[in-house]
Amino acid sequence: MREKISNEVGYINKIKDNIFDIDPLQLEEFYYDVASSDCWVAVGAGRSLCALKIALSELAKNRNDMTIITQEDIGFPGATVYEAAPKLERKYKKISVIVNSGSGKTEGPKSITRQIENYIEKRKTDKFTIDVITSKPDSPIGKIGKRHGVVLELKGRGENEKLEKYRDVGIMQDIYELGSLVTLQGISQMLCENSEPQRFFDIMEEELPKIGSVVDEFVTSDMYSSLINDIESRADVFCAGRIVAGEVSKMLAIRLAHIKHFLGDEVYMIGGANTPRPRAKDVAIFTSFSGGKIVYPGETKEERSSIVKWAEDYRNLGVRVYSMIGTENSPLERASDYSILFKEKKRDGTPRWFYVYSAFAQSPIAASICERLTERGMELPPELLSYQHTIAE
Repeated sequence: MREKISNEVGYINKIKDNIFDIDPLQLEEFYYDVASSDCWVAVGAGRSLCALKIALSELAKNRNDMTIITQEDIGFPGATVYEAAPKLERKYKKISVIVNSGSGKTEGPKSITRQIENYIEKRKTDKFTIDVITSKPDSPIGKIGKRHGVVLELKGRGENEKLEKYRDVGIMQDIYELGSLVTLQGISQMLCENSEPQRFFDIMEEELPKIGSVVDEFVTSDMYSSLINDIESRADVFCAGRIVAGEVSKMLAIRLAHIKHFLGDEVYMIGGANTPRPRAKDVAIFTSFSGGKIVYPGETKEERSSIVKWAEDYRNLGVRVYSMIGTENSPLERASDYSILFKEKKRDGTPRWFYVYSAFAQSPIAASICERLTERGMELPPELLSYQHTIAE
């Protein structure tokens, strides 16, 4: 696929190019390695972990023969991965530790992969593999993956690429994080279909143009223009979504936090332990496939989910409410000042792509804010954005 998939956001095309640059042999080895496992342990930090959770949660919904867990789960069988390893080994035939790390050196994932490597070498077990997606195959995590599993290289932003427009290169590691999301989603769909590895590029040919269209539709909408104006103002931002949509919202919150912290404002997840009461003129961004509509099987009566109550309460307090939904005429749409619908055609037994579309559509928001600030004479160099990023990943 040589043609552009987005006319409005340059880095979306870079993501497409990087995905089609994936080595088919690496992809085949990675696919067969993870497909042969009946338990996946998802490992990552920040947006990389969000990408894993979005794609793998959809796989879990459609494959009852696979268990997918993270160390943060309530039912995780140990205080550390090393402590949990013997229990996992007794319960499952084969465990794939899937690590998503662009740099391959983030401390949390690196510690976990070292623990599993230590366990493998001490116990001489062949029931664990460490399968890594990274843009740095020779990084510490990449080297562990080469010794005990498969490394799938996915390129990110080129280190020497000149920053001309934020929407050309994204914020921080947008190109890698979003690329890993759509790659993992494609692999999840293949596993749901029980297809062969070459199916991956057919899925990308089908879905990537849709992603580009969704992004272009959103960034040229009146809703997007209003949203950028509101976020640029002296206002806190509140992001919200339930379950999988919550991971999409976290990715947005992480991006916006880099910029809003610099401006003296805050970004919160609604329902978080430290989320304060909003003030008039703050901004709330909701993501929900159902739009807060609950219909029980065999019934026609509609109930509203808690996300609708949140939106109504925030709007009543004078907060500007925006929503991204996958269901027409939903309660959340009616409770919002602005709402946009991302349509999809989902086949039974396959992953829902709405969450991928939403994550891509939301990604240029932070880039547009940076461009707006540059127009005002306030340059935000990559070094400053990097400084604002947490050091605890």
